Amino acid sequence: MQHSECRRDYIQAEGSGCDCLIGGACEGRGEAPAPFSVITADPNWFETGGGKRGAQEHYPIMKTPDIIELLLDPVRCEPLTRVDPVRSALFLWVTNNFLRDGLEVLDALGYRYVTNLVWAKDRPGLGYYFSGQHELCLFAVKGKWARLPKVPGINSTLLGNGTIPHPKDEHGKRIHSRKPEELASMIEQRFDGPFLELFARQPRPGWEVWGNESDGSRVLGGEALQSSENNGER
Repeated sequence: MQHSECRRDYIQAEGSGCDCLIGGACEGRGEAPAPFSVITADPNWFETGGGKRGAQEHYPIMKTPDIIELLLDPVRCEPLTRVDPVRSALFLWVTNNFLRDGLEVLDALGYRYVTNLVWAKDRPGLGYYFSGQHELCLFAVKGKWARLPKVPGINSTLLGNGTIPHPKDEHGKRIHSRKPEELASMIEQRFDGPFLELFARQPRPGWEVWGNESDGSRVLGGEALQSSENNGER
């Protein structure tokens, strides 16, 4: 399934008796949610090859112009219309082959590239010239930001300040393309919300998530999508 439509997840505010947007204001009281200040995104880049271990064996992949078109569409990607127009930050995961494409996406969305964070994996993966053992997350901003407060143990662009094992399922099997929780944890410690995750695979407390795999307790703004192994999400 392509990203022609995606689900947005909501949770019920504990003890409130109303359904509230994750990280936003209470819809039951008619309050408009605060604009998002921080976004993470993990697009399904057009990575081919790798045999049965390749990305195309796990979900539909998209060419970069299609990813840009999707993100700029206010209907299909409605959450991006609710990003703070004055100041926001974007963390964009890219594969090494698609570094240039990641910069194109940042430009298309109006963000200024600043630096990148590195996920150093605990073991090597696929690669033609070199086996890949790291992944990049591009950090970009809109507007002016003050210097971020320092947090003990988070002083480097190396996520986790060391190698991080690849996330695994309950059976100990590596989950293809799943990103480490250290990024969201770092964001929550150094930035103020509300937070938005694009191309999400699962709900995240305190965040609004957008993606075909993000199973939530309630879906608003469209019909729930049937989950499948190859549903176009990362």
